[in-house]
Amino acid sequence: KPVPINPARFHRGVSLRAGIALTAAAGPAANLALTLLAVGALAALGAGAPAWAAPGAAPRALLETVAVLNLSLAIVNAVPVPPLDGSRVLEAWLPARLEPAWRAFLRGGDWVLAAALVSLVKIFNGNFVASSRLAFALGRSRLIPSSLGAVHTRHQTPSAAVVGVGALTVAATLLGEAILVPVTEVGSMASAAGWFAACAAYFRMEPRGRERAVAAAGALVALAMILMKLLPIVPGHFTGAEFVALAIWAAAGFALHRVA
Repeated sequence: KPVPINPARFHRGVSLRAGIALTAAAGPAANLALTLLAVGALAALGAGAPAWAAPGAAPRALLETVAVLNLSLAIVNAVPVPPLDGSRVLEAWLPARLEPAWRAFLRGGDWVLAAALVSLVKIFNGNFVASSRLAFALGRSRLIPSSLGAVHTRHQTPSAAVVGVGALTVAATLLGEAILVPVTEVGSMASAAGWFAACAAYFRMEPRGRERAVAAAGALVALAMILMKLLPIVPGHFTGAEFVALAIWAAAGFALHRVA
């Protein structure tokens, strides 16, 4: 939510445009300051209390989270797209000859498309992180080759899983748009299958009362979503190409499990 600005409170020696730019820049600047503060605190912690700065220690994890979150916020807010702070800074320092084009850009709604593209990058990053961590967890459990569960000795990250998922993602882009719908449909059913497995596992843990009922309801809804895709009598079920994609994906998973 944008923070309201009261130009009447600007210093008399500051113009309206400069005041708006400085106010907008204060947000990303504050995030950068917090990032540097967290990094400095982590360095001091490593020098004064090495045990607290060791990988996996709670103080280190907290400071790293603060640094990463604030750095991410600073970068995103600096993007010159309304309503982000970067757009106000750009507008304040934009040359007069470019102002008509900027106004036309805002009126035309192109900034909505630009914001959507930024959001797509965020969504892709979330999916990539989730996929690589899932491959890492399966590798650690030896359900797929254990090499995917390896941890980088220096950076303490699931490097093998990240590289594997990244290579698979790059290879998938070469398949063209024709494969996009089958992969998306199979992926949606896979998500429902994962939800069903999680609910069924929680139900088997024998929670009491309301929690058991919620787990059962979640499993039934997920099962219904799976059957909607598999049963030919249901409108919107898998097409032939989507069943082929499902078979290929299942065969790949079975092969990886056999190798493990």
